[in-house]
Amino acid sequence: MPKKSSRRAGAARGAKRGAKRGAKRGAKRGAKSSAKSSAKSSAKSSAKRGGAKVAEKSRLKRVRGAAKSLAKRSRASSGSVSERGENPARGKSAARARVAKLEKVLAYDIGGTKVHTAIIDSRGRVLDEVRVAVDFSRGRSEVFRQWIDAGKRLLEGHPEVRRVGVASAGPLDPAKGLLLDPTNFASAAGETWGVVPISKLLSSGLGGRPVVLENDAAAAILAEHWCGAAKGADDCMVITLGTGVGTGMIVGGRLIRAGRGLHTEGGHVIIRAGDESAVCGCGNLGCVEAFLSGRNFEKRARRALLGGRVDRGAGSGRGLGSDEGAGGSGGAGAGSGAGSADARRSIGRVEFAPGHAEAGFSGAELAARARSGEAAVVALFEEYAELLAVAIHNFVVLYAPQVVVLAGSFANAADLYLDRARERLEELLIRRRHGVDFMPRLVVSPLQNRAGVLGGAVVAFRNE
Repeated sequence: MPKKSSRRAGAARGAKRGAKRGAKRGAKRGAKSSAKSSAKSSAKSSAKRGGAKVAEKSRLKRVRGAAKSLAKRSRASSGSVSERGENPARGKSAARARVAKLEKVLAYDIGGTKVHTAIIDSRGRVLDEVRVAVDFSRGRSEVFRQWIDAGKRLLEGHPEVRRVGVASAGPLDPAKGLLLDPTNFASAAGETWGVVPISKLLSSGLGGRPVVLENDAAAAILAEHWCGAAKGADDCMVITLGTGVGTGMIVGGRLIRAGRGLHTEGGHVIIRAGDESAVCGCGNLGCVEAFLSGRNFEKRARRALLGGRVDRGAGSGRGLGSDEGAGGSGGAGAGSGAGSADARRSIGRVEFAPGHAEAGFSGAELAARARSGEAAVVALFEEYAELLAVAIHNFVVLYAPQVVVLAGSFANAADLYLDRARERLEELLIRRRHGVDFMPRLVVSPLQNRAGVLGGAVVAFRNE
């Protein structure tokens, strides 16, 4: 082959090999560049997705926080309906968490004849307690001295206690710590108390410890819901039967308030208007309290047993001025040998003669006489059962509780009236048993006259 041709062929082969090597290098560089670009793009995309997730989490957190804040403001602003915060009976609630932080409190249960004070821990255990009879005839200052001394006696053994909860008979303003001329705190001469800053005065006498005030019946239902007969019931009610009659309701797991932050006064619902035999401490006639408090039952029983007669026609349901109860027609006590209207006043089944000295029959003595079978006293308890059923019916149609708890000293006589009251209540609610059964369970408090102080402890724990 000529040299020229050979050089041309060699050049062609070299060019071909060069082109191949160039293509390989180009492909390799392209692949590297593409990989870098892809990795960069993927990293950017991943960063964007990660940032979006973080942003979304942050947004959800802000939304949840706003919702909680709104719910809290809503609960706080609804004082006319419910109490602030969760009920301590709810195991995981904030209130239960607050209870766990505070070991012990001093609790008061203040009534019209006594004061009960106790040191109570966050598990509801009564560690120490004192009950003192209070003499209201000696005036307001002396009564306060007795209350403060009762608290000091317990604090001597428990100086670490820093908070005080007070369950008191009302009317009262719990938010301001005021008694509003309490119905059953008058002196023997009839002198009333007016408005009293009880929280401030007790705090001053107890070394400046903060004092939280609550209506005794409201405190009692909180106690029952925490560790008593209403535990686990979101709709429940207590009726305290002592010197007066109080009512406390929890609806939907929350304590019910009246308007303006005050407490409901169910004891002053009138069930026999104008009945002059049932004068209530509030000044009206025929209130629930005028018939069903232990003190007023004793008064009515003394008058009936010492000077009147018991009408055994218990089932009539006739009220003041009925012919059967009055012994004649045309009004109370009119037109019969039993006496004139001026000499006697009738309440249907029991006639009362005024002017007799009170014999000192206590509720416990009357209960013992009824259990021994004394017919006249048994009839008094039958009437009590009838009126209790009427009162409970009125509360049930308003609040629809699942359970009604009877507390207070007169609940100790429930064996003499509760079965009959239950039977009568079933009759009164007969049209309200379909679809939703309005008939509640009627039970006696298992807290042994401690519902008041336990409730005082609850309000102290709740307001830590």
